[in-house]
Amino acid sequence: MLLAGKGHEQIKNSDIIYMIKLNRKKEAGLQKIHMVSCSRCGRIHPRGQCPRPATRSRSRGSETRTDAQRFRSSRTWQRKAEEVKERDKHLCRLCLYNGVINFRELSVHHITPINEAKEKRLDNDNLITLCNDCHVKVEGDDQYTDLLRRLAISPPAKSLK
Repeated sequence: MLLAGKGHEQIKNSDIIYMIKLNRKKEAGLQKIHMVSCSRCGRIHPRGQCPRPATRSRSRGSETRTDAQRFRSSRTWQRKAEEVKERDKHLCRLCLYNGVINFRELSVHHITPINEAKEKRLDNDNLITLCNDCHVKVEGDDQYTDLLRRLAISPPAKSLK
């Protein structure tokens, strides 16, 4: 017999655990309780009665992720980004404009940021393939906006086909 606390006793009978509550008149009432193997402390006890305090969830910060971050991890965005890279022949369009052929460390850039124009987040005219160096250079710099728009609507040089 296991002691379950003041005024309570537990008995185990054929793998079902019952709690006997003893009141002042010494009358016993049976109540079925559900025992669980606890993931926090590793012991077996009634559900929700772990002596260890609950820790914060380890869900990679999904509670604090922005809409833009959730969008960038969606399948819709992954497919669209691949489509834009195919359109741009897997080349950095800004490097190509400057006469350099660069196909390393590519990503797809939103010319108008998602948080400014959510409705344009999948528009081909708002997306362009850039290498990491160019992406860092143009991020938040409005002087490149017009050039990037012109490059996004025109296909790469025909000689690259």
